[in-house]
Amino acid sequence: MGLDLEWKPTFRARQATSRAAVLQLSGPGLCLVIQLQQLKHIPRQLRQLLADPTLLKVGVSVDDDLAKLRHDWGVASSGYVDVGRVGGRIFFHHCPFRTMSVQNMAASLWGIQLPKSDAVRLGNWEHPELSTKQVEYAALDAMAGRAIYQEFYRRGLLDRGMLEEMMQTWLVSAEDEDRKKARSLALESDALRRVYTRLKGESPSKSRSSAASRSLSSEKPRKR
Repeated sequence: MGLDLEWKPTFRARQATSRAAVLQLSGPGLCLVIQLQQLKHIPRQLRQLLADPTLLKVGVSVDDDLAKLRHDWGVASSGYVDVGRVGGRIFFHHCPFRTMSVQNMAASLWGIQLPKSDAVRLGNWEHPELSTKQVEYAALDAMAGRAIYQEFYRRGLLDRGMLEEMMQTWLVSAEDEDRKKARSLALESDALRRVYTRLKGESPSKSRSSAASRSLSSEKPRKR
């Protein structure tokens, strides 16, 4: 299931990040664009769907989106794959073991350019009535993330056994760069994160520089 999240941008340093406003979920033949702030409560069925570890939630930096959903709305989740990190691993000439944008992956996989308007991206996602362009923009992110995951799966690039073997090899390496690659790979999915924690005895964490780069919150450059 493709998943993405939108929120109203902030443009000043140290200004609090806005609450998640729109949740996008993409499945076979259907994409839901859910205005969270228009709901009186998060439906039980939606909570169950997000918490189901057997139903993968896929997208770019999807773990960050799920963490924000948990922080802002108290919605627990399980079962995700970050296609941006998979793309960074596969298309190493772009950004080895780092997050790759939806646009770059679509261009690398299919040679297409996704329409991504900054004017729409930086719009007001808290407005009671989203514009047609906002709905289309939001739906495209979730649908593209799901399509990219399916393409990776079709090409045999998401074999968990192979990834676990790579991680174990890198963790016992004397090279610091190999251990960094193992940590980066562990952030690809919660399943690999658990494997890393079991093998290493500690949870993988993202670099401070990565966290600092998001301190202005809003514009979510990691996804674009």
